Amino acid sequence: MSQRPALVVFLTMDPRSNKVGGIETHVRSILRHPAPDLDIILVGIDETGDLKPGKPLELDFGARRLTFFPVAHVPSLEAGSAATRLSRSTTLRFVLGGLRHMQALRRLVAGRRASADLARVEFAPLAVLAGLPFVLMVHSDLDAVERTGSLLKRYRGIRRFTENFALKRARHIYAVSPQILAGLHKSYPFISGKSGVMTVPVDTGLFHPSPFPPQDVFRLVYAGRLDAVKDPAMLFRTIRHLGERLDGKLEFNLISASDPFAFPEFEAIRPITNWHGKQDSLNVARIIRGAHCALMTSHSEGLPAFLLETLSSGRAFAALHLPSFEALVRRGTSGILVERGESEAESTDRLVEALLALRGDIRTGMLMPDEIAATVSGYSSGEILGRLFEMHRSLHEKA
Repeated sequence: MSQRPALVVFLTMDPRSNKVGGIETHVRSILRHPAPDLDIILVGIDETGDLKPGKPLELDFGARRLTFFPVAHVPSLEAGSAATRLSRSTTLRFVLGGLRHMQALRRLVAGRRASADLARVEFAPLAVLAGLPFVLMVHSDLDAVERTGSLLKRYRGIRRFTENFALKRARHIYAVSPQILAGLHKSYPFISGKSGVMTVPVDTGLFHPSPFPPQDVFRLVYAGRLDAVKDPAMLFRTIRHLGERLDGKLEFNLISASDPFAFPEFEAIRPITNWHGKQDSLNVARIIRGAHCALMTSHSEGLPAFLLETLSSGRAFAALHLPSFEALVRRGTSGILVERGESEAESTDRLVEALLALRGDIRTGMLMPDEIAATVSGYSSGEILGRLFEMHRSLHEKA
């Protein structure tokens, strides 16, 4: 057993899969760019059913090796979709699996300096039971996510208890935007002395600017889940109306493990959509570079990896206005933010006009890939993750 310090990452993911999502992308950055003095242990899920839960496995990930400790089997299709019943919740199955294999996890970290990195408040009990001090990364406005997630609404009491437990026990808390941190301070003022802002990183080696593709067809891209908080109906409806304005000279690239056919609004745009399903980071970068502009219609976001990846690739970004986007998405520089209207129709119309304006800005050269990419030059993996690893080293020194 290695005696080197260990960073134990908890997340409902299988490192062998191509799961799409901001939190998954953040964790993959940690796995792909680990500190040379830290061993990485990923406590996750087995999506293929070929591993034994509770048995650690050594895996190559990029240029480094990691220890993968699966605690539950969750089929890929279920892991990539939002649950409508508590019994089918990936998070619940992960936590129960972690409890079931806690003794094996404790043996894995016994006798070494170790800390945990958590991206979800629900994982805090596992870190505590494993005897690991932990850093918590908050990626979304917790109140907004609860309002838009039907399953979370039904179990609001459990959610609040878990939040309070995680925030009290965390050694340090990072929020991905100042707006999210301010909301946390308002609801939980006791965290003020152990919290700060740390954005998610972007791999600038993978996501780099290149010339825009040919402009005979306007090409849009979206990567991520199709959960209620993302408002996929609005997303698909906007694309339909934009296609009508452009006489069909529109292409939509959808990178998602979620099934778009679950939404009736998708049928109208199916002929102009390339549904790529799950993709690894290399292919996500390739698909984004093949587009002109990204589109998001979410009700709530922190600082999504998809936003940073789009801008780092030198592509424009259009979205319904969210405070956490304001610092990076600006008209004439990188994209347009649109205020949500009083009706769905009004919001759709505003997004369509914004996308048409961005198309014009790209055609006239007002928006240039290198200048767009410069807006996220300070968000590289090396710079952001260096701060995170230093925080974990400080926890090891106190152990």
